[in-house]
Amino acid sequence: MIFKQPNGLYGRVSTIVEAPTHRNMSKRKCFEYLDDTDQVDFKGQTLEDWLDKYGVDFEKAKKSVSKLNMTRQEIHDWIKEAK
Repeated sequence: MIFKQPNGLYGRVSTIVEAPTHRNMSKRKCFEYLDDTDQVDFKGQTLEDWLDKYGVDFEKAKKSVSKLNMTRQEIHDWIKEAK
């Protein structure tokens, strides 16, 4: 799931490993990630359009992170870094 962080940058949390896989991506890097992984066809669509339809908010992204692959401290540090 892709989301906009409170600091204005973008991040991704994997619902498979329940951990962040990308953080502090610029708008361009986020676009490139989605385009490179063929997750979206941006024809006639901006990144904002895509995020409005498929993106999630930061609170939902935080709730999908578990201690399965991260320690409590790593989760805390990730949240702090995103703000």
